[in-house]
Amino acid sequence: MTYKWLCTGVFFLSLSILPTFSVKSDEINPEITIYTSGNGIEDLLPHDTAGICAVTTGGLVIWETETGSYTKMTTKDGLSDNWLTCGTLDQDGILWMGSMLGGLNTWDGARITPYPGNSGLPYPEITALDVDTENRIWAGFGGPFGSGLGIKNGETWTIFRTTDGLLHNYVNAIETRGIDAWAGSRGGLNYLRSEGIIRSYTTADGLPSDRVQCLCSGDSNTLWIGTDQGIAFFDGADFTSYGEGDGLPSADIRSLHRDASTGDLWIGTAAGLALFRNNTFSAIDTSSALESDTFPALTSVTGTLLAGSATAGFLEIRNDQPGRAFLTEDWLPDNDVRAVAFDENRLWFATYRHGVGYVDGDTVKTWLLEADGRILELRFLTRDHTGRMYTGDLYRGVFIHEEGTWSRLTIDDGLPAEGVMNVFIDDDNSPWFASWGGGVAHLSHSGWTYIGSDDGLPSPHVYCIDKDRQGHYWFCHDQGVTRYDGNTLENWFEEDGLIFHRVYAATHDDQNVMWFGACKGLSRFEDGRFTNYMESDGLTHYRVRHFTFDAQNVLWMATGGGVCALDNGTFYNFTPSDGVAGYETFWCCSGPGGSLWFSAEGGITRIDPACTLTETGVEIVIPSDRVESGDFFDCTVRVVNSGTENLEGYPLFVVLETAGTFFFGPDFLAEPDHYLDEYPGFPPGITEVTVIPPLHWPAETAGTGSAIFYAGLATPGLTALHGTMDSADFRWE
Repeated sequence: MTYKWLCTGVFFLSLSILPTFSVKSDEINPEITIYTSGNGIEDLLPHDTAGICAVTTGGLVIWETETGSYTKMTTKDGLSDNWLTCGTLDQDGILWMGSMLGGLNTWDGARITPYPGNSGLPYPEITALDVDTENRIWAGFGGPFGSGLGIKNGETWTIFRTTDGLLHNYVNAIETRGIDAWAGSRGGLNYLRSEGIIRSYTTADGLPSDRVQCLCSGDSNTLWIGTDQGIAFFDGADFTSYGEGDGLPSADIRSLHRDASTGDLWIGTAAGLALFRNNTFSAIDTSSALESDTFPALTSVTGTLLAGSATAGFLEIRNDQPGRAFLTEDWLPDNDVRAVAFDENRLWFATYRHGVGYVDGDTVKTWLLEADGRILELRFLTRDHTGRMYTGDLYRGVFIHEEGTWSRLTIDDGLPAEGVMNVFIDDDNSPWFASWGGGVAHLSHSGWTYIGSDDGLPSPHVYCIDKDRQGHYWFCHDQGVTRYDGNTLENWFEEDGLIFHRVYAATHDDQNVMWFGACKGLSRFEDGRFTNYMESDGLTHYRVRHFTFDAQNVLWMATGGGVCALDNGTFYNFTPSDGVAGYETFWCCSGPGGSLWFSAEGGITRIDPACTLTETGVEIVIPSDRVESGDFFDCTVRVVNSGTENLEGYPLFVVLETAGTFFFGPDFLAEPDHYLDEYPGFPPGITEVTVIPPLHWPAETAGTGSAIFYAGLATPGLTALHGTMDSADFRWE
């Protein structure tokens, strides 16, 4: 609950039974900033006039290789999605780009335009692109199981699926040949014409694997096929296969390119670069020039190979030797960012497979965490009260950062399972672990406590943990939600009104109302009843993954369709078309100055909520009008600075009055202390100050129903602070 009272010179607040006050604009209209890396190369295309078009997971980058200069374009410049997946140049010099969830985009050399027909595509994920000799666009469409292959002729699409003879609906590669095309999918290789599927090939015909990942035309109508188990050469009748035993650095083939001027075949793999010349494979050592050995994109310009890496830009190869590397000046190691967190002004980020790190001004630090010979697929970040940072994945336990060093916690140390989805830090700084397969575990100062199926927890697969203002713990799992009061468990399921059984996230607001994010929408829980919200109610996407509140009590959500805010019953949605980093958004947190931060497939988004501040003042937030002995309680003061300059030397003053006696914060003793000197400056906007950290309301103290809080800002140089209220008089000098 929030309460406010204002006067001139000194700003006071009292808490009793008063109407709620909040400072909000009429409409949410935030400032959006995004952070992406232009070094995750998905495709490289030489443009006749513009330079090298680098299609990346963080936007489009146009490189002038002679000077090393570049121009980077993202959703802030009109892209429908930052995570671009593939590209092709048509006969008019138009660059077509496919994206992860934003459909198609074009770039004409000056302007980016989302394809007008995106809403009518079979699926917004584009997995492959090419153009034929009649300037028709061929595209593969993704989705959970794939959505087929399409041929664009004018504004009409012809779609082929498995029902039409396609071996698999998920097409990874397209190589046009005249007006026909080869299509490589998760089910093998097809040859197509406009009228339909002509031929199909699988491992039964000689392919090393049915998972075809890339294609490249050879001479005399031959074809090279890259799979996850090696390369095949097709001469029109038979396949010849090659693998690591033939000199390839890896059998996981990510890209193929034939240099027409030399006839050399270049191979990009998951573990290095190789060259096929004179019927011999040779590995090319690029470790001295590039901090990546995965190469999803290859092309050549006048005999110079350009090798695009998964995270470290692209590299020139001349005379079979690595040359210059081209990298954008971006600090993110990868654009698949699964979590963000703050340690004071230091922004931490966790990526799926490319490490964890932080950025603090001009300082950037990253760690590539590995365990048991595998890189961690990170899923969360949690900071404890002393600055320790927790992260982990589904397979290798929890990693803890403290003072520059990482330590590991596994089942050998007491974890109930190696997979951990999240960590919650209790008031005493002890961690609770939401494990995947082992239920809930709490590591207190006295040792481990476990809550699992034998204790009444409906599922051992737990997504997250929250603690409400009454001190109850909430466990979200794949069967519903469970409340734990320290002794007993109480469960709620779909049949009780919960929107869906798979619940990813939980949080609570000022009124101690619980909010749950699930794989079907949003649930609000108050007084034992659920109110549910779905896409039909305005929610941007059915998958709600994470929550945070801004300084104005607006609920912000990370969803599968971008960012969503719920303010007074109205949803406000922000997708990449509005400038956020990506559609699939995983995590959110609050940052300095009231900023909000979101991690996504496509980078990091910073949102600064718009707020029309017409008055400078203070407001107090407590969990309830009435808190009795033993209830869980905390108290926060929000300082609103409506000006453009810092409030330097404006000390903060907090008093609790109960039964005619005044207690001065933060210790709430009968005599004033020096609390006023602890916060000498407040920047423009809203600053939150914790006055009472979470605790149980003392048994010897009357409840808040008979107590009044006062808060104020003193003007600079004021030696005495005076205030008179209707409910009480006090004087402090």
